[in-house]
Amino acid sequence: MSRHGANRRLSLNLLIRFACANFPSQFLTLPETYSLHSNEIVLECRVRGTPRPNIAWIKDGEYIIPGDKYEQYDHADGTCKLIVTNPCEDDSGTYTCEAESGGCSDAISHNVQFVSKEKVLMERTHSVYHRNPNLPHFYQGLADYSIPSGGNICLVVEVQGNCEVQWFRDRYPVTGKPPKVRTYSDGTGIFALCITAATMDASGRYVCRATNAFGKAESSSNVDIINPNAIKGAKPPIFMSRPQPEIKIRQGDSLSMAFKIIGEPKPKIQWMKGTKDLTNSPRTIKEVHNDYIRFSIKEAVVADEGAYFIVARNRHGIDRSFTKVSIKPPRGYKKHLEDDLDRDAPDKGRK
Repeated sequence: MSRHGANRRLSLNLLIRFACANFPSQFLTLPETYSLHSNEIVLECRVRGTPRPNIAWIKDGEYIIPGDKYEQYDHADGTCKLIVTNPCEDDSGTYTCEAESGGCSDAISHNVQFVSKEKVLMERTHSVYHRNPNLPHFYQGLADYSIPSGGNICLVVEVQGNCEVQWFRDRYPVTGKPPKVRTYSDGTGIFALCITAATMDASGRYVCRATNAFGKAESSSNVDIINPNAIKGAKPPIFMSRPQPEIKIRQGDSLSMAFKIIGEPKPKIQWMKGTKDLTNSPRTIKEVHNDYIRFSIKEAVVADEGAYFIVARNRHGIDRSFTKVSIKPPRGYKKHLEDDLDRDAPDKGRK
């Protein structure tokens, strides 16, 4: 488990079987990740071979049958995925991805140790703080993401205490200027890095480093920019239109964000303010018409100011939009303030 909230990656064990001398396929990796948002364990590997091998998944020596518990995907680019939904301790064990072609077979195995979602959440939110309460502490860290080419990289953290935050990609500081690259801080511990229209070369390991007088803490995200057309019969979420990158309204006005999103299977949509999910908030109004969606809040208040994210995700990837919202005083506020000051001021002629 990553100390600072990145997805869970354990040790890798390779199990190679040869049924003939020249097996035509080659396994590259079999990492394991756990998504706290969707409560899923994802095992993924890439298989190269000609002709294209048939794929089967095995747990503790028993072949897995796809269903409500297990979902299997075999993509045209050779990526094979096994998704374990709503995992529990019984889902721990040795998982094997087996490839077979022309009477030859090969396999790769990985050991998964999982206890519960609650334990993962506790470790991510408390472990670092309990080791040294003076160090910066990530209440909300980063996770790993697959993002379609042309989508946005939006990484958001919530950090405890007064600290300085820096962003890195593959050990080098992230550079760039708006509107391509934007960083955000709201003064309450929410920090964000947003890179718009990401290209394939934007893939890499992104690190958020928080530093204070006592030391530093880091949270990392492995970002993979994928070709949205490479997945046969499916498509990661893609925004056809996005909300404005910046919205300025007055207190009492309605706050509204509209967009169009596509994807197969149909993406799950969340409306976030910083790290807080507003999707089902009592103040949130959601309107849906085909692929068009609008989120609104009536009578915005000063506390509604901040960084908002539309998050769209399905099995094949995630995309986000970022909007900075500023709330100005209501119309006539300055005039009323001046009148109040004049009324409360002592008479100019009084001695």
